[in-house]
Amino acid sequence: MLFTNIVDPHFKDRSVRYRAIAALLVSGAYYLNLYTGYNASKFCGIDLKTDEGRKEIEKAIIEIIDFAYEEK
Repeated sequence: MLFTNIVDPHFKDRSVRYRAIAALLVSGAYYLNLYTGYNASKFCGIDLKTDEGRKEIEKAIIEIIDFAYEEK
């Protein structure tokens, strides 16, 4: 319902691209959580078991979402 009622009307012809971006972000976040839980705490040099590391990932996700919302 979120995509149909909010995302699709906002993005119109680009809604499929936004859905793809959302899929990559969600799957990436899942992977990082699984990786941290079962392998090591660092990924690309960022310690995901610290608040600082998680905040950096959060800021990056926000930035990517902001890029997706910008009109070209």
